[in-house]
Amino acid sequence: MNQIEALKEFKKISSEWALSEAQESALLGPDDLHRLERIACVVSIYKSLNIIFSSSDRASAWIKKPNDYFGGETSLDVMLKGEVQKVKIYLKAQEQ
Repeated sequence: MNQIEALKEFKKISSEWALSEAQESALLGPDDLHRLERIACVVSIYKSLNIIFSSSDRASAWIKKPNDYFGGETSLDVMLKGEVQKVKIYLKAQEQ
């Protein structure tokens, strides 16, 4: 996936998740060097959620619900702190 395709996919996911511009910026991070890697993680999270949940509405709502695994924080809170991989790994394990 090239950078333009990746950004389009990210914007589509961001829209479904109803993220603010500030949240989008935080997820993309401050540097271009790792931007594609972070977008790939967000795409992976999105795909995992749509495998786990039967409804895209439930999948989108999940990221904003508190989760005991994340100490009561939402997965979005965790991702916004730069721990996108942590959410990706958690969801991959839930697919099993």
